[in-house]
Amino acid sequence: MASESKRPELYVPNSLSGTRLIEGVSTSLTAFVGRTVNGPANDPVLIEDYSDYESRFGGLAEDFPVSYAVRDFFLNGGTQALVVRLTAQDGAYLSVNDYTAGQADHIGLYALDKAELFNILCIPPDRR
Repeated sequence: MASESKRPELYVPNSLSGTRLIEGVSTSLTAFVGRTVNGPANDPVLIEDYSDYESRFGGLAEDFPVSYAVRDFFLNGGTQALVVRLTAQDGAYLSVNDYTAGQADHIGLYALDKAELFNILCIPPDRR
């Protein structure tokens, strides 16, 4: 049934099909946080393709899941990413403390406070 407006020549069809479309989410700027092979620590770095990631943070490495996440992001059409390299206090894998203990110093996840706004946050699991 059509709902009528105040102007008789205009109407808006009312279609209730029960199916709702899923709205798309902008992925124009995605932030990745985790260990990388090398690169600046606790500073968000804007990269625009995977070769940029390789030159700043190193390439694919099995023990560094962020490298795969960033590669896949660009392979699937991503255009810009922020990367924050974290380093473990003991030099091995990241702990919860490595992600969350640096609010006052803007390190860990709080390093993103120094960045532009972003749409999606990706934190690949660190291997154990």
